[in-house]
Parts: sequence; C-alpha cells; structure tokens
Amino acid sequence: MDTIAFQRQLAAIITWCRTRFDLSEPIHSLRSLQLAPSIGLTEAVYAVAIQRAVKSVGDRRTSMLGNLDDCILPLSGRLFAFYPERSICDGVSDRETNGFIDGNNTPAWDSWVCVVDELLISWVPPAMIEDVELAVTCNVEECMCWLSDITNSPFVDELREHQLVW
Repeated sequence: MDTIAFQRQLAAIITWCRTRFDLSEPIHSLRSLQLAPSIGLTEAVYAVAIQRAVKSVGDRRTSMLGNLDDCILPLSGRLFAFYPERSICDGVSDRETNGFIDGNNTPAWDSWVCVVDELLISWVPPAMIEDVELAVTCNVEECMCWLSDITNSPFVDELREHQLVW
C-alpha cells in the first residue's frame, strides 16, 4: 500500500468509526456485522490470509461509504500496530480496553487500515488511547505497540516522512 492509498483508507476509517464508536461499548460499536472478516486472525496462520481478511474489511467499508476523494479529516486518534503471529491470546488486552482489543489481542476490525510486513495497522479513537496504552503496557508477548514506536520498517518510515504517523 502506498501513502496515498493509506491516507484514503485512514480517512474512510475515521469517517466510518466516528459515527459508530460508543465508549461504553467498544466491543460492539467497532466490530460491525457489515464489516466482519470471514476468518478470525487467530485462524489466519498465513500472512496471505490475514492480508485478505484486512483487505476484504477495507473494501466493504469503502464500498459502503462511497467516494471520499475530497474528504480531509484531522488526524485524531492514534495508529496502533499488532503482530498477529506473536499473540498468545491471554485476554488481558480485552479487559483493559473493554473489548476494543479482543482476547486474542486483535483490535476492532472496523479500525483496520492495512497489513504490511505481517503487521496489522489500525486506528484507535481518541477516547480509547489511554485504555489501549494500558493494554500495550500489560502485553508481555510484545505483539502490539503504537505505530510511532516502530523504527525498523521502511513503510512506517515512509508514512512518517508524509506526516502520517503520530
């Protein structure tokens, strides 16, 4: 995914999520049935299957939202990074985030941006940042972090150059 496609996908996510997100029910408000992936990421042993699941969610969201070419949104919230293959599924993140991150450490699928180098990038609404920070801090297997903390990825470096990492 190039930076322009990333920016468009991010605008679609923020547009989609800001009208659906409910802080009292993050487990349900950003796991819409319309976008539900056909497989859970814990079932997706292969990176290709994970990429297909994330792409299908993004394609459905874009189709439902229509044309967003002129949509310019403030970059609020924060970008989150999840390594599905590192997760031991201990359930701690689910408790810390009231289900925004589930028991398998997977962030809510309505917030998925893309998969790059076996890394799932998603968007975290501003109201969830503190809870997600607690989940990151408690995560012993280090399968999640803020995208801004990643330093060894050419894609993340390119996003940073275009001021798309904050």
